[in-house]
Amino acid sequence: MFMQWGQWIDHDLDLAPETPSRSSFLKGIDCDHSCARELPCFPLRIPPNDPRIRNRSDCIPLFRSSPAFQQGSIVREQMNILTSYIDASQVYGSDNDLARRLRDNTNQLGLMDINRNFNDNGRPYLPFSTNGKEEDFCLQTNKTSGLPCFLAGDGRVSEQPGLTAFHTLFVREHNRIATTLRRMNPRWSGEVLFQEARKIVGALTQKINYKDWLPLLLGSSMSRTVPAYCGYNESVNPGASNVFSLVFRMGHTMIQPFIYRLVDGYRTSPSLPPVPLHLTFFNTWRVVREGT
Repeated sequence: MFMQWGQWIDHDLDLAPETPSRSSFLKGIDCDHSCARELPCFPLRIPPNDPRIRNRSDCIPLFRSSPAFQQGSIVREQMNILTSYIDASQVYGSDNDLARRLRDNTNQLGLMDINRNFNDNGRPYLPFSTNGKEEDFCLQTNKTSGLPCFLAGDGRVSEQPGLTAFHTLFVREHNRIATTLRRMNPRWSGEVLFQEARKIVGALTQKINYKDWLPLLLGSSMSRTVPAYCGYNESVNPGASNVFSLVFRMGHTMIQPFIYRLVDGYRTSPSLPPVPLHLTFFNTWRVVREGT
């Protein structure tokens, strides 16, 4: 859970987008089918002792992040397409178009949208992504399932089941809070209900992060590293620096090689044994078919 919160909060803070180009800028080389290192192509060579890929002349396609120009600097920098505030943007989105898609627009109850096709013993799942503009990794992982990736405020929602579980938990929590607020304030509009519930979810995220998670991460240096809050200072740049986003990858050293499916008392499910992590990436079907 400690590792999973780290990934969750990282996805609230920063995401460097890939360059949209799939061919080299100067020679028009197809980055998906070439091993040439021509910007923005940055392919990974197959190691000579790799037991899985026999073709040593092959490589794994990789693309550079989109660069951003900073006046007065000659250093290549990446851009961040998320809000760097801890504001639960991974739940609600970082742009208006996505934020509207994530809401239940069929009523005025202030709710987040949910899956209309599947549920977890009556509890809602996240809606499926129906964008159609980008390749769907979940459909590619298991073409026979016919299940696309989930839709959330951050596009990495379906990367692995632990992350998907957090997204699901917070959407359910938003809807629970909005429903409670409506019962307490029956005259509130759907917009007011939504925004008030969103503020509470954002506050919950901040509380867990600063009071429960960071003290475990920083230990005795917590008070020096994160001094007491003295009020909002509009002169401080709230952006996530590139060096921070790199150092924060320390969480990758905490990842366990298995995903454990648990029942009451945190016992391993007898019918769903632990599954290797590498078999869970973009496996929406594991959540829908094996998540109950």
